[in-house]
Amino acid sequence: MRTPNQLYTRNDLWELKDGMVDPEIQAQVNAFRKHLLPLFHCQKVHSNLIPIQQYLLTTLHHKPDFIVFNSDKNLGPVLLEREAYAQRCLTDHLLTETYQQLSTKDAHVFTTETGQLIAKFLNDNASAITKMNMTYLQRTLDRVTDSYAYFYALAKIHKSPWKTRPIVLVSGSLLWPMASVNGWINNSNSSSANYLPIFQACLYSKLILTTWPEPISLA
Repeated sequence: MRTPNQLYTRNDLWELKDGMVDPEIQAQVNAFRKHLLPLFHCQKVHSNLIPIQQYLLTTLHHKPDFIVFNSDKNLGPVLLEREAYAQRCLTDHLLTETYQQLSTKDAHVFTTETGQLIAKFLNDNASAITKMNMTYLQRTLDRVTDSYAYFYALAKIHKSPWKTRPIVLVSGSLLWPMASVNGWINNSNSSSANYLPIFQACLYSKLILTTWPEPISLA
């Protein structure tokens, strides 16, 4: 399926047929591959777990009452009762003043209007954004299929008592195009860099006041 404004799209039905590649080019590719392949050797990576440990880890991973998740600092997998894991995420983070719980309706309205804010910003400043940058920014917005970021936790087992580190996965969510717009403004060498405080002010009022900001001029 073609993505809006996409310059090139993959066709899974396309096949390379005889005669489509110039014989000289094919010979060059074959010669390159012949010299390249001997430089790489596939090596089987052995697990540092003995068979009984690997079996136990796999079995516990499929137990609904337990969860196997990563530890902070890459210190290895952690096994915990699923209910205890959820409770720690709630008490340590989600039920604190750092986070605010929204109803399903409010969350939907919030993400819809935030997406409209980003789209409006791109439309109002189309003349200040190069075609290449506009294509990239528009793609990040068009490819959002799930507006929401996802929360999970890592176990800080090097702490005593152990704690949890919150992680919010924003890749693919509506926060991704928002970050892309901010990145474009920060990296821009033109006067459009002055748009950053205004754009962030709109987002700030959206986040804090939960009201759609009044139209503003960015000229």
